[in-house]
Amino acid sequence: MWDKASRFATDRLNDLKNIGGAVSNEIEYASDQLNRKVGDAIGGPVQAFTKAGVNPLAAVTQDKKDLDKTFGYYQNNPNELNNLGLKSNMVMRYFSGVGSEGLTFPKGTGQQLLTDIKEQDNKFKDPSYRQEVLNNPNSPDYLKQGLLKGHVPVYYGGFSDAPAPIKSQLPTDVGQRDQLSESMGSFWAKPQQDGSYTIDEDYNFGYAPINKGGVKDGQHLDTGMDMNPVNIGRRIVQKGYGKPYSYQLQLSSDGELNVSSNKSK
Repeated sequence: MWDKASRFATDRLNDLKNIGGAVSNEIEYASDQLNRKVGDAIGGPVQAFTKAGVNPLAAVTQDKKDLDKTFGYYQNNPNELNNLGLKSNMVMRYFSGVGSEGLTFPKGTGQQLLTDIKEQDNKFKDPSYRQEVLNNPNSPDYLKQGLLKGHVPVYYGGFSDAPAPIKSQLPTDVGQRDQLSESMGSFWAKPQQDGSYTIDEDYNFGYAPINKGGVKDGQHLDTGMDMNPVNIGRRIVQKGYGKPYSYQLQLSSDGELNVSSNKSK
């Protein structure tokens, strides 16, 4: 939900507006994660279109017949989605309307997530850094509330050899982080008493039509007519293709990952 602290990457349109744009680089990066998902939908998964028997340029021309054929292919053949890369898999689940039913993650994703969550947990438990975030007037309320509840925020961005890395981010050139950064984006991990973690996610876009889960502020996003892959993807979303969906990840203390279509209440 857009009014809850369940996915801070998608909360950006409301929360960043509320703090008047005076946000740190860290918060700006988290807000950009969602854009990268749709950008990859056009710039990366040529395979997703060709597998459906459609010229990948259909994403650029946005011919209704070609897009309907592509998304209809996966609606009728949902088992093919897990054969795509994770980021293409997830965005095609949005565009086709299949949602999270049957969603699987690549082998090793659980171990990567566990490593990333533990690294972030240690980082945000550091007393000085924690207070820096909580006392920062530019930190959105949902971020502060999540930390105070004991949840672990996971951000991806930058590279290991960056000359001035942003502390809150995990570099994407490690393991499977590149795929995770462009599919899940930023997320909250909720610790459980048995050492496991629960991750509740909404896959949605603030600039989608209101009846497709978009928000009022998102309707003002102007993507122009340029060929930037991100804006090409945004325009498909803005035309009303797709359907928001939710899913839950249960991550055990030894890195075993289970996917469910149902989120926590």
